[in-house]
Amino acid sequence: MTWTTPIPEQEDLSKQLFQSHFNAIDGMDKRFDYDNQNRPIYLGSAAAGSLTTAAAWRIQKITYDSNGNGNVTAITAAGGKATFDRVWDSRATYSY
Repeated sequence: MTWTTPIPEQEDLSKQLFQSHFNAIDGMDKRFDYDNQNRPIYLGSAAAGSLTTAAAWRIQKITYDSNGNGNVTAITAAGGKATFDRVWDSRATYSY
């Protein structure tokens, strides 16, 4: 599953992305993972108190353009499903 939406000003990408994506998930634990340029690449949410080793997470990966501009090109769900059945600690092993 791929979501594509226009992204506002790139300077505020992280703040706007997290606010729009995660503010609607109140009461949930959230995890973020960053690349070597300090850009968010994995977003995770699960019921409060979920272990990162439990299959209880919804995980999404952010893909950026290849020309180095830092523009988001897609946000995709682990295994093509936006369900709460993934393991956060295994986020890099899923197909997106």
